[in-house]
Amino acid sequence: RVFLARRGFPRSRVTVSSVDTDDPLRVLLDITVEPGSPRVILRRRLELPSGSTRRLRALVENYDADAGDRADEEQLGHADRALETRLQQAGHYDARVSHRLELSAPGGVLAVVVAPGPRYRARFRGHRSFTSLALTEALSLGEEQSASPERLRARLQVFYAAHGFYDAT
Repeated sequence: RVFLARRGFPRSRVTVSSVDTDDPLRVLLDITVEPGSPRVILRRRLELPSGSTRRLRALVENYDADAGDRADEEQLGHADRALETRLQQAGHYDARVSHRLELSAPGGVLAVVVAPGPRYRARFRGHRSFTSLALTEALSLGEEQSASPERLRARLQVFYAAHGFYDAT
């Protein structure tokens, strides 16, 4: 029943009954699941910091759950992670996304809480041997919580050394 409630069916009923068999060591279980009516998202509200840009709002609008969808905690968790990944790919490497269901009798309001953090743009000067895309991939931005300048410099040094440029500083 807890599983069904997390998947958006809070009024589910599960009944279990046993049926005797000819063998006294065996019992047949009859499990009946009635999911009931689903809890539906009545409205979605995006919570962004004040002063958010149009570009950021457009990214956040593509959240994977909307009004009319079932309030499934597992799917909402996937939607949070998918939006967080999209924000990080757009340069918001510190982005965090969570959700909150404000429940009422027939359904609920889904509040999507977005903390985008600052937007970073990597620029490279004087790097003639590799494209900006290759260097950005070498930095592995968004994969680690802390991207201090020292760590980024160390990653580029490792990248250059792996390609035979041992004098990179």
